[in-house]
Amino acid sequence: MTVPADPPPHPSVPPPRTPSDPRVPAGAAPPAGRARPRTPARPRRTAPRRTGSVLGPRRSVDEQARPGAGQAARPPGDGPPGDGPAGPGRTHGADPADAAVPSRAGTLPDAPGPGETAVGRDGGADARSAAHIAAAGLRPTGTPAGERGSVDADLSPGTGQGPSPSGLDGDARADAATPDPGTAAVPRRAGAEPRPRRWAHRWFRRGAGPGATGPGPVPGAHRALPALCVTVTVSQGVLFYAFPVLVPAVSADADWSPIALAAVFSGSQVLAALAAPLVGRWLRLRGPRPVMTAAAVLAAAALAAGALAPSLWAFAAAWQVAGLAAAGLFYPPAFAALTHWYRSARVRAVTALTLAGGFAGTVFAPLAVLLEAHLGWRGAFLVLAAVLALVVAPLHLWALRARWTPHGDPESGRRAVRGVVAGRAFWALTTALALGAFTVHAVVVDLVPFLSEQGFGTAEAAWILGATGIGQVLGRLVYAPWERRTGPGARAVAVLVVCAAGALLTAALALGGAAPAALFAAALAVGAGRGLLTLVQATAVADRWGPEHYTTLTSIMHTPLALAAALAPGVCALAAGAVGGYGPVFLALGAVALLGAALAPAGSPARPPAAAGDRG
Repeated sequence: MTVPADPPPHPSVPPPRTPSDPRVPAGAAPPAGRARPRTPARPRRTAPRRTGSVLGPRRSVDEQARPGAGQAARPPGDGPPGDGPAGPGRTHGADPADAAVPSRAGTLPDAPGPGETAVGRDGGADARSAAHIAAAGLRPTGTPAGERGSVDADLSPGTGQGPSPSGLDGDARADAATPDPGTAAVPRRAGAEPRPRRWAHRWFRRGAGPGATGPGPVPGAHRALPALCVTVTVSQGVLFYAFPVLVPAVSADADWSPIALAAVFSGSQVLAALAAPLVGRWLRLRGPRPVMTAAAVLAAAALAAGALAPSLWAFAAAWQVAGLAAAGLFYPPAFAALTHWYRSARVRAVTALTLAGGFAGTVFAPLAVLLEAHLGWRGAFLVLAAVLALVVAPLHLWALRARWTPHGDPESGRRAVRGVVAGRAFWALTTALALGAFTVHAVVVDLVPFLSEQGFGTAEAAWILGATGIGQVLGRLVYAPWERRTGPGARAVAVLVVCAAGALLTAALALGGAAPAALFAAALAVGAGRGLLTLVQATAVADRWGPEHYTTLTSIMHTPLALAAALAPGVCALAAGAVGGYGPVFLALGAVALLGAALAPAGSPARPPAAAGDRG
């Protein structure tokens, strides 16, 4: 084969100055910093060009002269070697001059096998490729059988065609056309999961916690989190915050005792706590979609029945059913779903949910008052029931579709759960958190009566109570970065100390006749303790015993916590009546939270759970 002469250098590259250059004195060395004469390029293999180029990688003459790996020589009689690609009715065969080029994403399909034409195999794309090959006088390079690419062809000059169109010889072509190996496209593995492209996945994955090396959110989790933020907020607003606001109107219109109505509401909260283990077991087996959808439908029907109830007994029965439905709509089932789906990024997901849920009272308490003013209490309850049926249930049905896979074998799971529940650490932690829940719920609910007892006006007391909501948001905002720097035991102790400090500070300032601004700051501490305690309860099980049995263990732990929260306001009201005021009661509540902080260190298991692929 005749090798063409070296082409002239590119016009944009200045020629090097050598001793023979008239611009350099004879016998002098080239000036410092000037280019020296270029040595002949050494032949080397080239990396594939980046996807999108029309021509594939160029090869040296030596590489074109030897057959590629796995290629058969052209059969005798298959045409002269220099007549280019196969014409009509002629099949391609492998040519010894064609070196094998690795198949890559973004390349032209490999050459057809014997008896197969380029046009007849893949329609228009191959037809255009064949026309381009014929026009350029080039032949497709051989590729291993079965590897297919795209319209980008790896082309090389055919045997006997002389110099390439660029005019460079083989060595110069190999030197000039070597692209950056890092620009070669990497094919996606067949059957691989697509990478999540939404910003929320990246944000949650970065907030996975200290040392978290587990997987990020599962596909479909990005749809579940915003939906749960809406549905949990609406459910809490309708089934928890709207009822106390409407009690005066219900009592005045239906002539039912406010004490009886308060007992009805407390009973519904107790039933919600008692139903938590059953809801947790159903959720573990079936997933959150059927459980939470059915709970929304049941709650809407119960609320509508209560709105149309002709008697107090019918009203009370309807609200007990609503309490059972609330067990499938409030935080515990949503925490279980996010922990399962967001895996190592669950802390930020749970934090986002609680931040949204903090606005339930802010939105639905005034909304219930507005509806009652225009429609009456029965009309208000009917509208709220319609919101559950038309907003919450459809969102659960549409958004909670991510894959739900129960962890491990059911029998081994039951043994593991029994082992945890039989341990001292589980009940020590449950008792500590229950004491904290008792404290914060009693302080928040009885704060207005306490301030009124100390001579504060209704408006001042309302503003101070509103500060607890701001404190909840602030506490939940700092929890995620704080969680990445502390252990679960230290967090539990610190949060319970904050709860105690809020109760004690409020009692001391109110009894001492402090200004409303000082009590506003104390209310911020109370709210921060409540917000942090909610997140500690949500992550306590997974931090200590792993996420495998989170749903079952959390539902068991949630029962005494919910009972403590439901009974705390009534118990403290009775105690205040017995001792003659709320001041001693608030001081005792601070002592109760400190007792919980003393029990919290015993709530850590002696042996941490084995790594299960996701941490936090």
